[in-house]
Amino acid sequence: MKRIISGLALVLIAGCGCNEYRAKDAWTSFPVPRTPSRPRYRQKTARRHETAPAKTAAGYPVKPDRRDDGFDRRIQSGILTAGSLDDLDNPDTYKELTNKLRWGRNGSVARKFIGSPTVICVTDKDGRPIGGADLQIDGAERWSTLRLRTKSNGQAVLMPFWDGVDDRQLRVRVTAPGSQETIETTIYPIQSEKCNIELQQCRGRAPRQLDMAFVIDCTGSMSDELEYLKVEIESIVETISRRFPGVRPRFALVAYRDRGDRYVTRVYDFTTDLDRLICHLGDQSANGGGDYPEAMHAALDDAAERLPWRAGNVARVAFLMADAPPHDGKVGRTFSAVDKLRRQGVAIYPVASSGVKDLAEFTMRTEALLTGSDYLFLTDDSGVGNAHEAPTADKYNVEVLRDLMVRMIAQEICGLKFGPRSGDVIRTAWGKDAWQVYRQ
Repeated sequence: MKRIISGLALVLIAGCGCNEYRAKDAWTSFPVPRTPSRPRYRQKTARRHETAPAKTAAGYPVKPDRRDDGFDRRIQSGILTAGSLDDLDNPDTYKELTNKLRWGRNGSVARKFIGSPTVICVTDKDGRPIGGADLQIDGAERWSTLRLRTKSNGQAVLMPFWDGVDDRQLRVRVTAPGSQETIETTIYPIQSEKCNIELQQCRGRAPRQLDMAFVIDCTGSMSDELEYLKVEIESIVETISRRFPGVRPRFALVAYRDRGDRYVTRVYDFTTDLDRLICHLGDQSANGGGDYPEAMHAALDDAAERLPWRAGNVARVAFLMADAPPHDGKVGRTFSAVDKLRRQGVAIYPVASSGVKDLAEFTMRTEALLTGSDYLFLTDDSGVGNAHEAPTADKYNVEVLRDLMVRMIAQEICGLKFGPRSGDVIRTAWGKDAWQVYRQ
């Protein structure tokens, strides 16, 4: 069965090019995980830390509230629910959100993201996307030379005012991964929202390696959901390792709080050892913070500079789990850190928790937009945590967070865009200010 699954992923990417990368029908035959059986690495951990059970007065054992490896034993995976937005596919609601902030305290930053993004798409002669291609872009106002790397779907994103390419002719030099093939061309972002570049000799292939990092806000305001997120992550990494036997994964963790706390960031390097990742994850707890903003800029900066992301045809994914924006004055620095990840071809998938308001939503959606990813956000359907504010959006689907995150990872591995499978959608909801979007 594993060979069939792996073969299916390769067939999907081989039969679908960049101009037609949405393959909803293909996802209907793609396996979605259900509650997994108890993994072997957790059994080993339990044996290493085995202690005598506590007893009541009657002599019966009592189950403690937490496992001794740092996870709440009462929680099972598959509880949290979430929605998702693809602002590349439907930019109207993102523009509405940006317009609300353009005259606020962080308006000078927000105004740099007004306008429609331009997607550079690199394919082979048969239309298959080429991931890991290095782009050297000359002619932008902000950069003397802008260097980007395509994701596994062959794409890299430019923002007209942030990158200074709104009315300019750009010279693009493309170098294929693991090849000497290079092509130079000229593009006009103002004339087209998608610029296709075709390589004649290189052949598009699905990546066989995965680098995945979890960047997690561990301040006190995350206490209502952090333990659930830890259990979900544990299930997700075990599922990915099992569902994609032909892909060699590495996992990393960046935990962050805020200035004045016990620590600002903790960085745990990439590892292929699931035991080690789960151990590091179990050590995290929610504490500190105090005020609303947190040190998101420092966490993303460390994720970009201290984690050794692999180059070439590798699926690179970072999940940012947070409920607050960076501090005023640090929003621009946060996007500069995102630029560093964008240049390495890392897809940032934010997961917004309870407490997210307009500035946090704008920051996290922009991080997803710059890296060509989706914005994920928790919903009230699970009954876990404090109230979750609906995003500035029209319609969106609510799904199980674990299954949604696994699908996002599958997109990065296969280089395809997957919609939800039949039966995965819990309900369809409307975001706030939807009437304003339709009024326009």
